[in-house]
Amino acid sequence: MATPITDAAVPVSWEVSTSLAVAVADLEKAPGPAGDWAPLPSAAARPKSYEDWSRDLAAWLYGQQRLELLRDPESGAVSRPGENERDFRVRIREAARADRDARVEALRKKYAPKRGALEERLRRAQQAQSRESGQVTQRGVQAAISIGATILGGLLGRKTISVTNIGRATTAARDAGRVLKEREDAARAQETVAGVQQDLTALEAELQSEITALDARAEPERLEPVAIRPKKTDVRVRLCALAWIPHWRDRAGTLTPAWT
Repeated sequence: MATPITDAAVPVSWEVSTSLAVAVADLEKAPGPAGDWAPLPSAAARPKSYEDWSRDLAAWLYGQQRLELLRDPESGAVSRPGENERDFRVRIREAARADRDARVEALRKKYAPKRGALEERLRRAQQAQSRESGQVTQRGVQAAISIGATILGGLLGRKTISVTNIGRATTAARDAGRVLKEREDAARAQETVAGVQQDLTALEAELQSEITALDARAEPERLEPVAIRPKKTDVRVRLCALAWIPHWRDRAGTLTPAWT
């Protein structure tokens, strides 16, 4: 900070100070050979004045200065000093995308045991369906042969009623009953497969719904301004010293800053 020193009743006023991006190490300790020098005000010749001005500067910084930042209400992220809104939004999006990917991975891990259990149930149900379907086919062929043989025996002129014919008819009827039962078992196995497939579809839809909800929060909608005041304990003036700042002076005597 730089402010003029005058011979007024209040020699230094930090209200009219200018912020200079000059490091202390870049300041020269001795004047250069060229140029004229403005006269030194009497207050600037007293060492104690710099102690007073240093305290005044710390009080002015505490009471008047604010750090204006931006805050994303959704994530709680705050912009960095000197970071413009565009760069801040880009940083929020990148952080949100990384957070979203991590959350999606966590969701997939959360759903993995349920999905694995359902897939195992589906595998066993499909095996049962295949087994029951094969048994129905085999049992149907055997029953058809048995019934056909019984009918054929009657058609070929065998005795209408005999122990053998009765036994064959009984066996054929029993086989037909088994076929009906195994068809019912096959139908139930097919229903089980369909039910497990529906459960898998519902689980996938639930997972996708949660992922979509995460995607909806990836873009910040609005930013709110945040003003940060310094704490008294954080305000420290490291150096308060006399310095001559170069100016250009035209023929009319008008001074123009030479450091901009």
